[in-house]
Amino acid sequence: LHLQGSLFFGSVEQLTTKIREFALADPSIQSVVIDFSGVNSFDSSACAAMDKLIHVLDGQDIAAHITGVPAGLTEVFKRWGLPLADRGRVLPNPAFHVWLTLDEALEHCESALIAGHDAGKIQHGIGQTLLDLGRNHKRCGDLLALMEQVRLAAGDALILASQQEKDVFFVVSGQMGVHLPASSGNAIRVRSMGPGTIVGEIAYLTGHPRNADVICEEDAEVLKLSEASIKRLEENDRDLAALLMLIFSRSLAAKLAQTNSLLTYSQSLSASGR
Repeated sequence: LHLQGSLFFGSVEQLTTKIREFALADPSIQSVVIDFSGVNSFDSSACAAMDKLIHVLDGQDIAAHITGVPAGLTEVFKRWGLPLADRGRVLPNPAFHVWLTLDEALEHCESALIAGHDAGKIQHGIGQTLLDLGRNHKRCGDLLALMEQVRLAAGDALILASQQEKDVFFVVSGQMGVHLPASSGNAIRVRSMGPGTIVGEIAYLTGHPRNADVICEEDAEVLKLSEASIKRLEENDRDLAALLMLIFSRSLAAKLAQTNSLLTYSQSLSASGR
């Protein structure tokens, strides 16, 4: 939720009502991120309304995250006794988790959602991924035999934008974030990728340099299929190369479908005023 202008008791009351409506309409909501970067003033009556908002969120079992809060406003919150949990500091029952940037808040919420899923659904073996995408082709095991195991630590870069290398990676374990370079110099985090994901196939297929950074957000293991290995397949084993292209195409189709779903959902939120 992006807030703008001056906040007072009435405007925070409207915010509380809107959040309650969202929660009733969609019980799956687990977190709310409130962006204060557009707020230029905040009177004392709004603090009382914020206290009511805390109880509404707590009653709906929704975690609240705020970002873009000016230092002066943070002090106002604290004077009113609203417990704030700064990044990296845990309080027993914080009313709001405070983040420096919107990206950090969204990344935290996304990670919490992923962690909440059944581990068996997330830890999807690469062998099974190849079988699924390759329609149970009998030579999927031959592809696995060509891959090299690579281990990475949290913070390591799997791929960097503008790199010319065209190796393709299959994520075995761990989580990675995709970051697009921005004109401001700060990369924009656009999505996460976990086990079972194929990374880097677009650069290989198009022949263009990498267009994003892929950074490990936790220790990870990937299987690397080098550009040289793929080219050898195309020259010497066209049946296996055709299977690999089928796997790439089905992976890309799934990513496109996911992107379309996200765009549709985003448009529905805009239309509803969220």
